[in-house]
Amino acid sequence: MESRGYEIKQGKHIAFKSKNQQRFTRAKTIGDNYSEEKMKDRILNKEKELGNIIDIKNNEKVKSSKGYERWATKHNMTTAANTMIAIRDKGFHSMTELESEIKRLSSRANQLRKEFRDKEFELKRIKEITKHLQTCINKKAHYDVYRKNPNDKIYMMMNRKDVEVYQKSYEEIDVFLKQFPHLKNTVLEGLRVKSGKNIFRKLNEHSKDLGLKQERIARQHDSLMEEFTELKHLKNNMDDYLGREQRTEKNPRESILKQIKEIGKEDRERKLPKNRGIER
Repeated sequence: MESRGYEIKQGKHIAFKSKNQQRFTRAKTIGDNYSEEKMKDRILNKEKELGNIIDIKNNEKVKSSKGYERWATKHNMTTAANTMIAIRDKGFHSMTELESEIKRLSSRANQLRKEFRDKEFELKRIKEITKHLQTCINKKAHYDVYRKNPNDKIYMMMNRKDVEVYQKSYEEIDVFLKQFPHLKNTVLEGLRVKSGKNIFRKLNEHSKDLGLKQERIARQHDSLMEEFTELKHLKNNMDDYLGREQRTEKNPRESILKQIKEIGKEDRERKLPKNRGIER
């Protein structure tokens, strides 16, 4: 974790913080699978993790080594069996159920990414609009006089720049409020008073809340994507083993199970005695 730029904090609960995070994330808040004990167990038993199905027919190492071919064949059968067990242990009774859950997780992950980007955009726009709010607060007195006496050419000649700057900033604020109508009351109430302390305090609090929500979304997304990756791995293994999907119409994916049967047939034929004819 440290080699990937994370800061680690030890304590009652281990916590991590990336370079872009403001606060540490306790591992236990991501899910039960991220307790310190379970993470240590996964690291210590990494060799027991479910492997991938090997494409025997197209693997160069298999072509050059009969020993590796026998190992790969045994590996594929063991991996396929363990994959089926893992699928059942997760409560799926068919590949259709598994595929449906993978689609659901993918859809939810896309939704979380959109929520994260939306909040990122809102934070960016709040920063951009701050200068326009300050301008409107500073120039409001000039604009109010102009509104009361719009035909006062002398006043307009002396204060045109201030009035136009206010108008341009207010136009930007109007666009902002159309994008984020939930902030309309906060902004308009803040503009009614001469001091901008209240409006900037509220926007700052809202920005902090958005940041916290982003962190929660990121944790949910990471946890969900780990589950998605695991289920996708199981599906890919079974697809490869059974040849359930085709790469292209001209080059269909051949079942690994079929390859294993062909290898077994070849091995049995090699072991059969050759027919030497009838001895007299």
